[in-house]
Amino acid sequence: MICFGCWLEILPVAAAAAIVSVLLAYAYCTRHYGHWAALGVPHTKPTPLLGHFAGPTLGRESGTVTVDTLYRRFVGHRYFGVYQLRHPMLVLRDPVLVHSVLATEFASFHDRVMNRTSFEHDGLFNSLVNLRGDRWKAVRAKLSPTFTVAKLKAMFASLHVCTGQLVDKLLLLTSDGQGIQNNVS
Repeated sequence: MICFGCWLEILPVAAAAAIVSVLLAYAYCTRHYGHWAALGVPHTKPTPLLGHFAGPTLGRESGTVTVDTLYRRFVGHRYFGVYQLRHPMLVLRDPVLVHSVLATEFASFHDRVMNRTSFEHDGLFNSLVNLRGDRWKAVRAKLSPTFTVAKLKAMFASLHVCTGQLVDKLLLLTSDGQGIQNNVS
């Protein structure tokens, strides 16, 4: 049996250990949150541990709504920073920067933040945009000859007709000025 005096000796040590543990956990969860400030990238303060995606993580809103809200918050900026959990992510708003990353400098941006289980459960993730490392390089080497300048020019007329039809349909659907609502649950 432990005496009452022993509890009085153990209690301050246990309380101090608990406080130190909580402070270390907080420091671990938030240590990357100064990344965008140090680089001078516009950003907002993230939620500890969950970053800017607390709503989707807790099931309060979809990830699309979260990204749209953040995107609209940074109107006038070419890019902004967010945190997905503890990981910093850069979001590009400027079409010139997007073109640079997706076309001109695409070879430098091949490792994307995707979960490995996404590839196992959904075949749509096995596209060039989501692949990593050597697998990305192998698929890109096979696909690059498919999209030569001459072949893209030949497809332009068909793409122009299809995009015109898409624009007409979207204008018809949004004629009331309310936009298109995604009601999928």
